Amino acid sequence: MNFGKWLREKREEKNLSMRQLGKLSGINYNVIFRYENDKNPNPGLRNVERLCKALNVRLWIGKGGRGLMHEEHFSKLEIAIEAKQAQIDAAEKELAELREELRRIEALARKEGA
Repeated sequence: MNFGKWLREKREEKNLSMRQLGKLSGINYNVIFRYENDKNPNPGLRNVERLCKALNVRLWIGKGGRGLMHEEHFSKLEIAIEAKQAQIDAAEKELAELREELRRIEALARKEGA
């Protein structure tokens, strides 16, 4: 989904007109119209931040200003992080078990070699 479609969807979810969003964000409604109708598909970062604040949408800005992530992505990201953490926890448990087994084998080898 491009920025203009996303912006329109969010604005409509909040039951705001372009003029109302303009007042809340401090951005002229004509600019918002151009964003929503892909007349200006690459808004500046400052305007994106202002629009997100006016719409009460969390925003993550990637390294170097590249990549935007809005609130719908946060829950998906949190689920993915939890899944990865579960994999890490399982791998750490398996590693601990393997280390313990290695200690037992080394102890047996010392006992038999003595």
